Parts: sequence; structure tokens; C-alpha cells
Amino acid sequence: MELDWEREGRPSHAAAVAGAFLGGALGADCFLAVGELTGLPAFLCGAALAFWAVTGGELLAGRRSRAGALLALPFILLWSLLANHLGFALAAAPGDPGAVWAAFASLEAARDLRYWLQLSGLAGTALAVWVMLFLRAR
Repeated sequence: MELDWEREGRPSHAAAVAGAFLGGALGADCFLAVGELTGLPAFLCGAALAFWAVTGGELLAGRRSRAGALLALPFILLWSLLANHLGFALAAAPGDPGAVWAAFASLEAARDLRYWLQLSGLAGTALAVWVMLFLRAR
């Protein structure tokens, strides 16, 4: 028979998933802001994307664990893909929301080699940081 205080100490996987989703969104915002405002290599924001996805999961779950880091991995890859695709859509049609949505919905950007190079740089950086965070967790 478990006591109430013992059940409260367990990590919540739903909270870890929600934190990873929100943290990944924060990292994707970093990618888009750096790409649009500074022109610096935006793929370095993959580190921020992975860091915030794992840390967001840890914060909402209440503890650091490898399971929480593993739950963040799909969101890291998802937000990397969405941020890269949205970045190319914004570059294709600056200032026109309708044209940005049309560019985002089409797969025209996927024909460009720069699209795949930037995506591989972003995802590679995010995965390298994720591995370090995964190994750091208990």
C-alpha cells in the first residue's frame, strides 16, 4: 500500500511531454529570431532547442531523468523540422502572411540544397546537445 506522499514524488510523463513541447517551441523561436534578425548561423540554435526541450520537460516533471530526456527527443526533431521549414517560408515571402502560409504549405523549399544543409546542421547540433543532456541525466 502506497502513501499519498510517495505517489507525489513520482515524475509525471505527461508533464515531461508538455514541458518538452513548450521548450522545443521556445528553441524554435530562437532559431527563427536569429535567422531573421541577425543573419548569424541559425543552426547553432539547435543547441538552444534541445536544451529547452529537455529542461522544460525536467522543470514540469519535477525531476531530471533519462526517461524525460528520451521523451523530449521527438519534439526536438519535430521543432527542428518545423522551424527550418518556416524559416524558408518566411524568406520566400517576407511581409505577406498569406504568401508565407502558401510557401509553408508547399514543398517547394525542399528542392533547395540549402534547405537540407540547414536542416541537417540544426538537427545535428540539437542531437549532439541532446546526447550530452541524456548522458547527464540519472
